[in-house]
Amino acid sequence: MKKVVGLTLMLLFFSVMVPSIKAQTEPSPWWAKTYGGSNDDEAKAVAIAPNGDIIVAGETWSFGAGKSDVWVLRLDENGNLKWVKTYGGSYLDWAKAVAIAPNGDIIVAGETTIDDVHGNVWVLRLDENGDIKWQKTYDMNYLSGTHAITVTDSG
Repeated sequence: MKKVVGLTLMLLFFSVMVPSIKAQTEPSPWWAKTYGGSNDDEAKAVAIAPNGDIIVAGETWSFGAGKSDVWVLRLDENGNLKWVKTYGGSYLDWAKAVAIAPNGDIIVAGETTIDDVHGNVWVLRLDENGDIKWQKTYDMNYLSGTHAITVTDSG
């Protein structure tokens, strides 16, 4: 009987303490927000700027000039929208990677289509306000698309 009471007390103790310990150790989000319009809009990559801003790159079917456009958002550390921009033409365009250069420029890599079938790798270098500093396309005949990008120490 003492073993049963002792075991019951121990189980009761663990059933009360374990959930409270678990609740204290599980991470919780600082904030959670949604962005986008009435159609499919997707984040594909995220990078943190030197000042703590969050750069999100992906594709939007809600905004822009084409069927799908590159979509870049700059958020402050609390998730508030600082700016949002779209890039692209009348066909399909999307971003799959983003990186931050040492000077704070935003490098976005994705793909752009020149018609409904043929596409190219597309790299954009944006300033801190999302304005295009330069952009280049590379024929995908030799590449299988873009999935990642990095910036060298030289920028």
